[in-house]
Amino acid sequence: MATAALWLERSDVAVERYGRIWGWCLGGMTAILLFNAGLIATSPPPDLSGVIGWLRWAASVGAGLGLLVGLFDARAVEREAAAQRAAVRAEEAEDRRELLDYLNSVLRHEVLNTANVIDGYASTLVEDHEDDLTRERAAVIRRQTREMEQVVRDVRVLVDATRQDTDHEPVDLATVLEDELTKLRDRYPSVETETSIPGDVYVLADALLPRVFSNLFTNAVEHNDSPRPRVSVCVTESAATVTVLVADNGPGVPGEERDTLFERESSGSPDHGLGLSLVDALVDRYDGSLELVETGPGGSVFAVELPRTTRRPAAFEAAGEAADVTDPPTALRALPSPHRRQNIAGSSIQRALRPSHTVRRPQNSILLSLLPVRTGIMGRRKKIVDQCVRLMDQPEQIRNIAIAAHVDHGKTTLTDNLLAGAGMISEETAGEQLAMDTEEDEQERGITIDAANVSMTHEYEDDEHLINLIDTPGHVDFGGDVTRAMRAVDGALVVVDAVEGAMPQTETVLRQALREGVKPALFINKVDRLISELQEGPEEMQERLLGVIRDVNELIRGMTEEMDDVEDWTVSVEDGTVGFGSALYKWGVSMPSMQRTGMDFGDIIDLERADKRQELHERTPLSDVVLDMVCEHFPNPIDAQPRRIPRTWRGDSESDLAEEMRLVDEDGEVVFMVTDISMDPHAGEIATGRVFSGTLEKGQELYVSGTAGKNRLQSVGIFMGGEREEVDEVPAGNIAAVTGLKDAIAGSTVSSVEMTPFESVEHISEPVITKSVEAQNMDDLPKLIETLRQVSKEDPTIQVEINEDTGEHLISGQGELHLEVITQRIERNQGIPVNTGEPIVVYREAITEESREVEGISPNRHNRFYITAEPLPEEVVEGIRLGDISMDMPEQERREALQEAGIDKDTSQNVEHIYGTNVLIDDTKGIQHLNETMELVVEGFDEAMEDGPLAAEPVQGALLRLHDARLHEDTIHRGPAQVIPAVRHAVHNSLIDGEIRLMEPMQDVRIDVPNEHMGAASGEVQGRRGRVDDMYQEGDLMVVEGIAPVDEMIGFSSDIRSATEGRASWNTENAGFEIMADNLQREKIMEIRERKGMKLELPENVDYL
Repeated sequence: MATAALWLERSDVAVERYGRIWGWCLGGMTAILLFNAGLIATSPPPDLSGVIGWLRWAASVGAGLGLLVGLFDARAVEREAAAQRAAVRAEEAEDRRELLDYLNSVLRHEVLNTANVIDGYASTLVEDHEDDLTRERAAVIRRQTREMEQVVRDVRVLVDATRQDTDHEPVDLATVLEDELTKLRDRYPSVETETSIPGDVYVLADALLPRVFSNLFTNAVEHNDSPRPRVSVCVTESAATVTVLVADNGPGVPGEERDTLFERESSGSPDHGLGLSLVDALVDRYDGSLELVETGPGGSVFAVELPRTTRRPAAFEAAGEAADVTDPPTALRALPSPHRRQNIAGSSIQRALRPSHTVRRPQNSILLSLLPVRTGIMGRRKKIVDQCVRLMDQPEQIRNIAIAAHVDHGKTTLTDNLLAGAGMISEETAGEQLAMDTEEDEQERGITIDAANVSMTHEYEDDEHLINLIDTPGHVDFGGDVTRAMRAVDGALVVVDAVEGAMPQTETVLRQALREGVKPALFINKVDRLISELQEGPEEMQERLLGVIRDVNELIRGMTEEMDDVEDWTVSVEDGTVGFGSALYKWGVSMPSMQRTGMDFGDIIDLERADKRQELHERTPLSDVVLDMVCEHFPNPIDAQPRRIPRTWRGDSESDLAEEMRLVDEDGEVVFMVTDISMDPHAGEIATGRVFSGTLEKGQELYVSGTAGKNRLQSVGIFMGGEREEVDEVPAGNIAAVTGLKDAIAGSTVSSVEMTPFESVEHISEPVITKSVEAQNMDDLPKLIETLRQVSKEDPTIQVEINEDTGEHLISGQGELHLEVITQRIERNQGIPVNTGEPIVVYREAITEESREVEGISPNRHNRFYITAEPLPEEVVEGIRLGDISMDMPEQERREALQEAGIDKDTSQNVEHIYGTNVLIDDTKGIQHLNETMELVVEGFDEAMEDGPLAAEPVQGALLRLHDARLHEDTIHRGPAQVIPAVRHAVHNSLIDGEIRLMEPMQDVRIDVPNEHMGAASGEVQGRRGRVDDMYQEGDLMVVEGIAPVDEMIGFSSDIRSATEGRASWNTENAGFEIMADNLQREKIMEIRERKGMKLELPENVDYL
C-alpha cells in the first residue's frame, strides 16, 4: 500500500481522482482475499504460518491489480474531463471572437457613419460664415464626435470584459445609481430626475457595473425629443434579486425594433446605438437580465435584474460599519400604463384650491408611481385583452357606447370610475387619474381634446359583457370628434352637471347622437354639490333633478318627433335610464340599484353630510350602477344595426351585403366604417371605426371608398385608452383600430368588395376662425406641408388652403382654442417652429332677394348663359348641412326630401348640382351641345360659390337657375377658358342683383357670475355688438345668456376675467351665421379685400350697401 501511495504521489493523476483509484485498489484486494479464503477452506495448509503467508501474498496481488485498473480508469476519466474543459474553452474563445468581431464591425460602422456626417457638413462649413446655421452644424458635428468617442469607450469596456474573468464582489447599488445620476445631470443640465432608491442594497457585480446605468441613462436622454427629458429610477428588492426600473418620457421604441432591441446584430441602429447592447452584455455577465417592460408615445420602462447579496464589500466589513436598512417604497400607487401620469404629492391641496368638482390634470408627472408594479400591469392588461377577445364574436353581449357632455360636466372622471370597476386602473386613483386624457396638452389644459377608445368587460346578471367605450370631448371647438364617434356606437351616456343642468353643448351632443340613431341614457353628476355646497334638502334636490330630466326629455322629444324609426327614447328614473351620483367621490345610484341595496336619497344625504363618502362608495359603487345601466338599456349590435344601416347607408337594401350588415354577420363581406384617423409615431396611421359585417384580419386586401386599388391591413387591434393592443381578428359588431389603410380618411368606407359607401359624416359646425401658419425655417417647409396634410386627414373639421398671393398656409377651425391646439401640436410633436398670424374670422355671403335674369358672356363672345338667383329656403339649407339632402341620394329620395323642405315639384326634378349649401337648377329645354358642356357649367358654378362677389368669401343658401344658353357649334370655341368665366360672371352678377350681403359667424354666450358682477358681465356682451337675451338667478349665481359675433369675441376670455375679478365662468356655442348690419358691411368688405390683396373697388352695381 505504501508503494502504491508513493506511486500515486509521483504520477500526474489529479488529486480528485485518488478516491476513485483507492476504491479500485481496495476492491481488488478484497476480491483476491475472498477467493483465497475459499481455497484455504477447501484445502487448508499444514500450519498457521502458511495460511498467513498465503493471505499476505493474496492481499498484495489484489491491491496491485486494483491499483493498475484504478490508474487506467482514472486516466480515462481525466482525459474525458480534459476534453470537456477544452471544448468549453473553445466555445468561450469562439464567443469572444464573435463578440470582438461584432465590436469591430460596430466600431467600423459608427466611425464610418460619423466620418460621413462630418464630411458632409465640412464642405458646407468651409463656405459658410459665422452665423446661426454654421453654429448649428458645428454642434451637430460635435455631437456626432461625442457619440463616436462613446462607442469607442464602450467597445473598450466590452473588450476588457471578454479578456478577463473577474470575481464578482458585493457592490453598493445606491451609490452607483446616485453617482451616475449626478453625472447625467452634469452632462445634460435640462434633464429632470426622480428616484426611489433604498439604502444598503448590494448586488454581485464588478467595477463595470456603473457602465450599465451610465449607458441606460444616456440612452433615455439622447433619444428623447421632449424639451425637458425626464429619467425616473426605482429600486425594488426580493429575496434573491434586486430590480432597477428606469423610466423616461421619450417617444418610445419603434415597434419593429422591440423584438431585436438588445441583439448585437441590430444594436448598431441609429436609434439606440451600442448603449443598450453594452448594457445587455454586462448584465449577462452578472447573471442578470435586461427587459423592455413598457414602451409607447408616453415613454419607456426598462428593468435591470441583478443577483442580490447580503454581504457587504470587504473594506466595509473590515471597518465594522453598520448601515441603516431602508425599507423599499411600498406606498407607491399602481397606474395602468407608463403613459398615465398622476401627481400624487399635493393632489389634496390642489383639489382644495380648485372650484368644486373641476378636476384638472396636474402638469407635472411622477413616473415612480408606475414603476414597481410593471408585472401586475402587464398581467392585468393581458387578462382584460383576453377577456375582450373571447367576447368579440358574441354580438348579443357587446355594447358600443359613447360618453358625451358639456365641457367640465365630468365625462372623463366618470370614465375613470368605469375603468376602475373593470379592473383596468386602481380604485384609489380613479377620478383623479383621467386615464383617457392621453395627450400632454390634454393634461396641461385639463380638458379632453381627442376622443379616446377603450374596451372593457363587465358582468351583469351572470353574463359577461364586452363594452367598447368612447370618451368624447366636451368643448365646443372639438365637437367634430363627438360627431364622428356617434357613427361608431349604438348608445350615448349623456352626463349633465346637477348644478348647471342641461347646457348648450348638452343639446348639441344629444342632437349629434339622435341624428345617427344612437339611443341616449342620462347620468346626473355632481349630486354631492347639491348636498354639501348648496345645502339642499330632499324636496329641493328632487325638484332640481326632475328639472334636469325634464329639460333633457324636451330636447329628445323635439329632436325625435319626426324620426319614424325611433320609438320613445325619453329617459326616466322608473325605467332605470337615469342615474345619479358623484364621479369624483365614486358613488352612484339608480332606481334598480336603490331597490337592490335598500338605499334611498335620505341615506345618501346623511352619509354625504357626515363625510362618509368612502362608505357610500362601498355600498353603491358608481361603476356598477352605470355599467349595469349600459348592459340593460343600450342595444347590442344585432338590435341596433337593422335600424341604423338604412339611416346611414343608401345602397341596395335587398342585397346580400345589406342583409349581412343587418345580421352582424362575421362570416360575411368585410364592411368597416372609419370614424377616426390618428398618428402613432411607430405604427403610423391608425384607422379606428366600426365593423358592420365580416371579420378584420391582418393581411386582408380591402377597398377604400373614393380611391383606386386596394390597401393591405398590416395589423388589427383594439384600444385600451392610450395603448393599442394587437389581436388576431376583430369580427362584426366591434370597434377596431387597424393600420395599413393609407388611403383612408375619417368617413371612409372600407370593404372587401366594391360597394356603395356610407353617408359622409356631417359636422354640425363649420370652421369660423382662420390663422396663417408658416415655417420659421424654410428647410422645414416640406415637412410642414406634409404635417398640415396629415392634420386635415386626422381632423376633417380643419380646412387647409394656400394663400396664392402670400404663399402662407391658412388653417380654418372651430374656434381659437381649436387652432391653438393644432399649431402647438405641430411645434411640439413634429418639431417644426412656426409663426402664426392673428386669428381671422371666416365670413359667408348670402343673397337676400330674387334677382332678375342676368347674362354671362364668354371672353370670345360666342357663348352666353342666362341665370337668375334667389334665396334657398332655410329648411333646405339645414337639410343639406345635415346631410339629409345630397347628390349622393337616389334621385327620387332627393326630390321627396326637397319637396318636404319647401321646394316645388318642377324645381326638385331639375336639380343639376349641389355645392356647399347652394343648388344649381337646370331649367333649359333642348339646348344643343349643353349636355357635353354641363360639366364646365358646374365647374364655373362651383368657383363662383367658393369665392363670392363681395369679398371672395364662400356663398351659402343660394338657388341658381340656368334658364337659357347659347353655345358655339365648334367645341374648341366652348372650352373651359370660355365657359367657366362666362358662368362665373353670370352667377356673380345675379347674386349682386339679388343684393348679396356679408354674413358673420355668431356665438351663443352663457356667463355664470355672482350678482354683484352681473352688470359687468352683461356689459362685456353688449360692448361686443352682442345681445343679452335673458338673465336669471340659478342658485347663488346670476346667469347671463346672449349672442355675439365671433369676430368681437376674440380676446373675450381675458376681458371677462378682468371685468368680474375672475369670478365668472362662461361657455360659448357656435350659433351659425347672421347678416351683418348694413352700416358695417362696406367697411368689413374692404378690410377683407385688402387682406386678400383684391381690388378695393366694389363692382359698379353694388350700390345697395
